[in-house]
Amino acid sequence: MPEHKPIDLAAIVGGVCAEFQHAADQKSLSLVQELEPVRVLGDAVAIARIARNLIDNAFKYTDIGTVRVALTTEISGSNRQAVLTVTDTGSGIPTAELDRIFEEFYQIDNPGRDRSRGVGLGLAIVQQLCELIGAQIKVESTVGEGTSFRVYLPTVLDGAMAQAPAPAKEADASMKGMRVYVVDDEFDVLKSMRTLLDVWGAEASMARSSVEADQLFAEHGPPDVLIVDLRIGAGEHGAELAARAQRCYGNFPVLIMTGETASEPLKQANAAGYTVLQKPIAPEVLRRAIVAMIETPAFETSERAIP
Repeated sequence: MPEHKPIDLAAIVGGVCAEFQHAADQKSLSLVQELEPVRVLGDAVAIARIARNLIDNAFKYTDIGTVRVALTTEISGSNRQAVLTVTDTGSGIPTAELDRIFEEFYQIDNPGRDRSRGVGLGLAIVQQLCELIGAQIKVESTVGEGTSFRVYLPTVLDGAMAQAPAPAKEADASMKGMRVYVVDDEFDVLKSMRTLLDVWGAEASMARSSVEADQLFAEHGPPDVLIVDLRIGAGEHGAELAARAQRCYGNFPVLIMTGETASEPLKQANAAGYTVLQKPIAPEVLRRAIVAMIETPAFETSERAIP
């Protein structure tokens, strides 16, 4: 579950901005920071990732002008909330596409699926994280003029409250410190999974191939949970990798991710008794599935083997 601790929001956002100064220099863009000092009760890891993905998106679609990052506060009813705004002077987003930009794997003006521009998960991750921490995100855009994203973060702290520790919350013991291996050949998918698992307190290790996965097992032993894509490259699929690892290292919970609805590998994964989730996977669905797997006694390894 997300943390709720007093954090210096300006320091976090300013640190993320510093990461992009080189990118600004490379594209001859101005990176402008207007950061009002503000502290909030929130999750530093999640907020940093939100800022990083929004700024990265602004630089991807801006070739001339400015990327402006602002941090302000606004009154909403009886509460004061922090507002993170990332504005660019880039190509803008057509009105017809505004409703789709937060979809996984959706990219504007990239019909050829140029992998140098990622796979279209940056804004999907932002929306998922906003849902996790109780923030709201809005976007305004004009084609040819630019785009502005605004993230509304609740629970601004004032005065003595800013120095006081957050109220104690019961920890999700089933996730805290859990060792999770994630195997997927898409780099952006691994980034998304690492962000979510970090927010939940798990210790995540990533692999982009079966070779890298084998190295993880050889160096660190089996995980508490293995999350693997159904298709991880030529020659092997995720259920085969899981079964092979279980034969070597004993039984452990396995979660298969897939966008497929009918295939022989999917049938084999289901026959082996693995948990299978269809992409795109909502964060809370993923978390519940992981918790359910570690709280439920697993089948014996021999019963889960792939024929």
